[in-house]
Amino acid sequence: MKEKIKVGYIGLGRRGTSVLKACVSEMSDVEIVAVCDLEECKIERIKKTLAEKGCPEPFATTDYHELLKMEEIDAVFIMTSWNSR
Repeated sequence: MKEKIKVGYIGLGRRGTSVLKACVSEMSDVEIVAVCDLEECKIERIKKTLAEKGCPEPFATTDYHELLKMEEIDAVFIMTSWNSR
């Protein structure tokens, strides 16, 4: 069994950021290896938050297709709004 589950995270708005900060980044058996949002400022903000928590810097992109192609990812959180494309 894996020591850590490697996850990708799509959507860094209010709901996505709140869940990532309060839950996902606190799980000792989860590593956030990639994040994605359409807005670069949201990506930079979450990278800073993760660094402050002592987490490794994740791969970051504005194109979710890049994240989904990453073979090392075991699971993906999709925290976009209901009307996102």
